[in-house]
Order: sequence, then structure tokens, then C-alpha cells
Amino acid sequence: MLSRVGWRRGAAGIAAALLVLVGIALLGRARGPEWSLAPEPVASLLAVGDTGEPPGWSGLRDGQRAVGFGLAREDRREPVDALLLLGDLFYPEGLKEEELVERVRSNLVRPYCRFVDLSGPRSAEVADACRRARPPGRPFYGVLGNHDWRTESSPRLEAKVVPEFVANWVLPDAGAAEVFALSSRVSLVLFDSMTLLKTLDATALRDALRRAPGPWRILAAHHPVGTERRESGDRAGDPAIYEALVRRAIADAGVDVHVMLAGHEHNLQLIELSGTAPHLVAIAGGGSGSLPVKSRSAGRLFAYEGLGFARVDLLREEGVERLAVTLFAAPTWRRLLGVAPRALARWSVGLDGAVRAEPPTGRRVEPS
Repeated sequence: MLSRVGWRRGAAGIAAALLVLVGIALLGRARGPEWSLAPEPVASLLAVGDTGEPPGWSGLRDGQRAVGFGLAREDRREPVDALLLLGDLFYPEGLKEEELVERVRSNLVRPYCRFVDLSGPRSAEVADACRRARPPGRPFYGVLGNHDWRTESSPRLEAKVVPEFVANWVLPDAGAAEVFALSSRVSLVLFDSMTLLKTLDATALRDALRRAPGPWRILAAHHPVGTERRESGDRAGDPAIYEALVRRAIADAGVDVHVMLAGHEHNLQLIELSGTAPHLVAIAGGGSGSLPVKSRSAGRLFAYEGLGFARVDLLREEGVERLAVTLFAAPTWRRLLGVAPRALARWSVGLDGAVRAEPPTGRRVEPS
């Protein structure tokens, strides 16, 4: 039996914890700076990488589900045309056959319930993780990351078997680069950066870029360009190799790339590149956990060490179009219902490649 002193201490501890949770929830309702999407976007995309923590790694502080909640909240505020995962979908060693059903349930269906289509031949095996109504018809894209390659069968399982569970899942085959239409004016080019790093052959990427009609082009892979990682264990840490290959493929294709989306760094960054494309690089690697910025970048515009994601919108006003990238911080604790993702920064790029900061239109605090 607890002593009176022990009971009081326990009650005081519980009360203090509840006050902290209430305070965090109230703070979370302040969206912070807000950027207007008026007029309505012509095309929109949500993107996040470094997502796939195994079940049980993080307990109540489930980073992937917290970010998934933030993505769903943002899509309800202003719906998008697609969701894109930027690699490292299944930590620590990719997707294994013996873990297939549970990992698809835990790392794709449950956190991204709003975006999945459960009409596949094996969807019933994972449908218990997603009971909410979902808008149909939108693609759910992915690319391979370095962790997705650590088991030999993982790339095949992710590209060929996952669609049996999630019918709208689209991930290019290992080594491939594929072109998708986000809208009639925006081409999305997905490629496997790990194969490029292994082979040093950018032919597939060059050819895919040539097939991308544009006029706007978004390039997406796991590894970013524009950064130099200290003590990097792969060739992506050397800008003279990986970045040169990507930028040479763009130049040889004879087209422009306005935005590149990537993960790998476990944080959020915006980087402007001079010279040849891509002009604006958005690193959205805050999908399940965060790390300090470990890379150098001469063109870094913004960085945030925390959970979060990116939103890309093609905006048109008075006949002029710009491709805008907004970075959002996600609520840290998924169980704090009502906490909206917080807009951190927005930069945009024009058809001519000119990058500029987009100031917030004001500050809004959501009513309690």
C-alpha cells in the first residue's frame, strides 16, 4: 500500500504530466506563419523520406505515425494529387519475405491510411490497420533508399509485391528511372539513386528526363544533390561523383529540372543550386526520426532538425506559374489530436530557374 506521501507524489507527478500534455497541445494549435495557396494549386504533391522504423522501435513516441497524421491533416486542409515516399521505407535491412505482411501494415497502411487504396488482391490481410474512409484514385509513389537494398529480395518485394496489398503503390524497379504525370504540366521523374551510385551510369536517368514532357519537371530520389556529407560511407558524399552524374544527365537530356526531392539526411532542408539544374533541392528526410545536419552546402537556404515533410505546389496567378516548396514540421507526439503541422519555410522557382523566398501572408492561430 502506498504511503500518504507516496500517493501525493504520484498524484502530483500525474497532474504535472497532464499539464505538460495540455500545454503542448495548445501550443500545437498555433500554425505559425501561413502561406496562401490562392489561387488554388494547379498540381500538388506531398513528399517525405526516411520513414520505415520497425514496429516497436519507438513505442508511444511513434515518429512515422506522427508524420503520417501531419500529412493527413495537411491533405484535408488542401488536397494533393499524390503522396511520395523518398526512400528508406523499411529499416534496418529492407523488406523481408517473412516480415512482409506486418511491415506493409505497420510502415505503409497504418501511417498513411488516408492515402492508401486497399482494393488489391491481398489488401484484406492489412485492412485492419486502416478503417477510415479514403479518397480513391490518387497514386502513392515510392523510391528505393540505401536501407531498402540491404536484403537482396527487398527491391523486388517493394516494387512487385507491395501493390498486391496497396493497389495504388507505384515504385520503379531497381535501377530504373520512370516518368509520371502529376498534371498535364508537371512531370515527375523517379529514379533509383543507389543503382546510380553503384554503376556510375546515368543513361536511364538521362533517357527518362528526355521522355518527361514538362514544361515543369520534378526529380525525386533518395539521395540529394547540393550537399557534401562529412564521413559519408557512400559515393553520394562526394559531390564530384553523384552530383556530377545527376547534373550531367539533366544537361545531356537537354531539358530543365526545377525541383529535386530527396531524403537520406533525416532532417528538412532547402538548397539553391547555381549553374545547371536542378535549381531548388528539397530534402524531406524527417519521416520517422531526425538527426542534426551533418552535411555542408554552399547553397543552403533553410534547415530544420526535426520531424516533418515537404509540399510542392504549382501555383498560377495572372497567367504566371511558379513551383513552390513548403516545409512543414510535424507534431512530435501522434496522440496529441488536433495538433496541426506547422509551416516552416517556403521558396519557389520560376520556369526560368530563378529561385526566390516566399514570405508568409500573415499569422493565424486556429480557434480553440
